[in-house]
Amino acid sequence: IKDHVVICGHGRVGREVRSLLELGEVPYFVIDVDRRVVDSLINTGRKAIYGDPSDIDILRSANVDTAKAIVLAIPSGLAQKSIIKSSLKLNPKLLIFVRSHDDADKYELVNLGVNKIINPEVESGIILGKSVLEVFGMENSKINDLINRVRKFYVVS
Repeated sequence: IKDHVVICGHGRVGREVRSLLELGEVPYFVIDVDRRVVDSLINTGRKAIYGDPSDIDILRSANVDTAKAIVLAIPSGLAQKSIIKSSLKLNPKLLIFVRSHDDADKYELVNLGVNKIINPEVESGIILGKSVLEVFGMENSKINDLINRVRKFYVVS
């Protein structure tokens, strides 16, 4: 497998990323620390490996060296930083997408080489706010402008 996406963590966020990649027919490889999750994925014909994604040998097993992108859907900032460093050793051209709850980590993650940082709470708030603005009859172009203004403060890309 090459030119694929490595998804680290198959919880609520990682599962949705995987589902979207499947619908888009984008190849992927899941790494998760829950044996039951990995067994379930493998039993349904999906590519997955059991292990800690901060372990460089686990990243090698998921072919990070030939991947196009990696998605860090795990919440631990410390583990994320370790995965980023190891992944870039294996593949300096790797695109890195991170879920982060801590705005304070934003600049350090960017300095490590992250391409996009998403805060799930901010995105949930944006979606809820958009729904409310639609109920009040606001035009989509105006809503999108407001969303872009909010995202400037939170989303790094």
